[in-house]
Amino acid sequence: MKYEARSKEIVFSDVFPVKHINVPVVLQVEFTGDNNDSGEYFDIFGPGGILIGNTRLTNVPNVCGTSINRFEINKNLFNSWIQNKQITFLAIPKNDGDGINPCIDISSDQTSDKISRLSATLKYSDASFSVSVSGATSISEFEIPKGAEL
Repeated sequence: MKYEARSKEIVFSDVFPVKHINVPVVLQVEFTGDNNDSGEYFDIFGPGGILIGNTRLTNVPNVCGTSINRFEINKNLFNSWIQNKQITFLAIPKNDGDGINPCIDISSDQTSDKISRLSATLKYSDASFSVSVSGATSISEFEIPKGAEL
């Protein structure tokens, strides 16, 4: 039987722009399910339909496995995607061959096997530092330049 996985919208709220640190933002997508054959993956899109990448296949003997996928996003692109403190990503299943199947048999009135899942995490930070000293040596307070490695 062929199953058709549905597209998933992934919305992050309370997102802030990266202003001080010059490192990419990381979107980590975890896909647990039938993902061991070609055509059993999700394409991950950012706002405006920009393809970020796709979930990897797993090489497990049974049909279900977990693939953890790391996508780096340039901070300037990330900042341009923020709308009303939100960013929305879209995961679109490939569904080639016999589709992305449930991990266990489901009846015709079920929509989930309670095992398969797709989740995502945004990993980023931002900070501005200043340094001051007091005592025998005296230097004026200054800000560490933007883009300095932490």
